[in-house]
Amino acid sequence: MKRALVVFIVALAIAAGAALYLRQKYQAEHDETITIYGNVDIRQVPLSFRVPGRIASMGPEEGASVTAGQIIAMLDAAPYKADMAAAEGNLAEAKARLEALINGLRPQEIEQARAQLTESKAALASAQKEYERNKPLLAQQVIANQEFDNIRSLRDEAAARVDAAQQALSMAIEGSRNEDIKAGQAAVQTAAAQLEAARLNLRDATLAAPADGIIFTKIMEPGAVVAAGQSVYLLSLSGPARIRSYLEERHLGAVHVGMDALVSTEANPDSPIKGTVTFISPEAEFTPKTVQTTTQRPGLVYMIRVETVQPTNLLRQGQPVAITLLAAKKDSAPTRLQVIPDGQPRPARPESPKHAQAIR
Repeated sequence: MKRALVVFIVALAIAAGAALYLRQKYQAEHDETITIYGNVDIRQVPLSFRVPGRIASMGPEEGASVTAGQIIAMLDAAPYKADMAAAEGNLAEAKARLEALINGLRPQEIEQARAQLTESKAALASAQKEYERNKPLLAQQVIANQEFDNIRSLRDEAAARVDAAQQALSMAIEGSRNEDIKAGQAAVQTAAAQLEAARLNLRDATLAAPADGIIFTKIMEPGAVVAAGQSVYLLSLSGPARIRSYLEERHLGAVHVGMDALVSTEANPDSPIKGTVTFISPEAEFTPKTVQTTTQRPGLVYMIRVETVQPTNLLRQGQPVAITLLAAKKDSAPTRLQVIPDGQPRPARPESPKHAQAIR
């Protein structure tokens, strides 16, 4: 009798414990809010010039607030202005040469070539007459062979000058070759690119803040000569704030990217800041690192990131915060899908502890 009573009591206790466990599990899975804790990410940007030079001026000091596009430092721009002036001159010269190739010779130059041809023809005619007059004298041995050879050479030279003048006139009328014009066009493009590079270097001699933030460190001072890419400021970004936290596996099905969140701090617990879940890590992290039993499986966590909707001065980098995730009920949450090799999506199945251990 007593033994049966003991068995009944033990069975009742086990049933009560199981019911309590199932109720807690159900509430955890169907609760509409999940509270986790994290820290505001430290987001700092080293600022530097893209070109080397001597720092002429620096504006904000450490702790000063700056806005995106605000000029915060400048290099001595004199060398870059000189480079740009030289590049402008080279471009103008290249354009002038190309225009001369396209337009060809002036009418006066063509007439000059035509006159040169006429003069050469007249000289040839005179040399030809001299040759014809002395040819019979050579047969009569009135003149020496050497003298006649000189007369013939003068005639041949005059004929060659006529051919050269004819070719010069033809080229003057025809104009520049297509190859020369293409070479001139390429020279113009090269000079234009060099000018654009000089203008870009001149613009890069001015340093502007890339985003809103606070000057965390002023590394250099005016007068210092810096290399390209050498940091002169360290900017701490003010927004949007990004909060890093970790989510337990039991809450993973109720949280998704795009869901709303409320971020509160110890200094302002009653004034939460609205945020949104923007990232959930696809890779799990374990505490301990390996899962041996089902009782250790709650140590499986996933890193998530929450961003505030708008920049705010209430959150500081590295600050600890509490995050309340405004989750929908798990039954209404969208089903996570996995793509199998045949390309057909199917609902993902939860891993068993043995399977989780095996794949690792």
